[in-house]
Amino acid sequence: MKSHLATLLASAMALAIACGTGTGTADAKTLRLGTTTAPNHPQTEAFADMAERAKAKTNGELDIQIFPAGQLGAAPAQMESVMTGSQDMFGGTAVFAGGYEDNWRILSVYFLFTSADHIAKFAKSDVFEEMNQKLIDATGVRALSLAAVRGPSTFISKEPIRTVEDMQGKKVRIPSVEGYARSLEALGAVPTPVAWTETYLAFSQGIIDVVQSSMSGIESERFTDSGKYILNTGHNWEPTGLFINEQVYESLSDEEKTALSEAVTEANAAAWVKAEKGEEELRKTLESRGAEIIDADPAPFRQKIIDNLGPKLEAEGFWNIPDLYQRIVALDSETN
Repeated sequence: MKSHLATLLASAMALAIACGTGTGTADAKTLRLGTTTAPNHPQTEAFADMAERAKAKTNGELDIQIFPAGQLGAAPAQMESVMTGSQDMFGGTAVFAGGYEDNWRILSVYFLFTSADHIAKFAKSDVFEEMNQKLIDATGVRALSLAAVRGPSTFISKEPIRTVEDMQGKKVRIPSVEGYARSLEALGAVPTPVAWTETYLAFSQGIIDVVQSSMSGIESERFTDSGKYILNTGHNWEPTGLFINEQVYESLSDEEKTALSEAVTEANAAAWVKAEKGEEELRKTLESRGAEIIDADPAPFRQKIIDNLGPKLEAEGFWNIPDLYQRIVALDSETN
């Protein structure tokens, strides 16, 4: 898929611009930003906040229109549309970039990050800049930001999961992301790719046993209609990424780039403040819907990933920047 798309990128972007079918022209000020999450999901709300801030900072000259809930397609399709220039921006789980540049696959390995602060340090690091340049070179897409705008992912299930042994054989919904699949296999589960917009139905019909989601996602998508047990191990601090077609980005003036960068930074910070304050309220809301939140010891789960899977994937060439796994993990040190 990567090699096929790479051969099409230059011609597709040139065609979109030449024909005026894309919004990424030099004179364009209206940008289309697609996401797959619901309008009330923290990711979508953060993007909407960013758009408002960017518009205000440019006196209305930069108008970013938000298309939530998969209106522009599933996440991989939207990412590919940004690559070809038929869509300006995509906002969502940053791990989707791993389908097109190998080093980004590391973001989907469980227990890579430990907190929102850890993600913030990574987003300001040299290693992130190195990864971002490789993404631009490979796809023509730039990551404007990576941030935590919600708490870590959990697992919601119809039967209680308290230990690694309880994960054995469970069909777990994930997006079509290899790192998630390998992580689940290391825990003994069966990874089952399902589009986010189809997850509610798949869970209710028993096609899947477990859904990986943040508590905010569980609340906004009402997954408690079908399952009541929520396993919280902090296994997946899932960075939210905001991606833009590189030619569209370069068509912006320096002032617009600065305004966009400031808007993104401010919106991400505001989103995390809101998310951090809201986590306890989310727990109460979910418990009021009959959910049982299981705060299990993460050590046995973490050991399966950190001690076994991480080194194995690096040896396999799952990413190609030397010592990438260790460099990201080391950013969590208090001395950095």
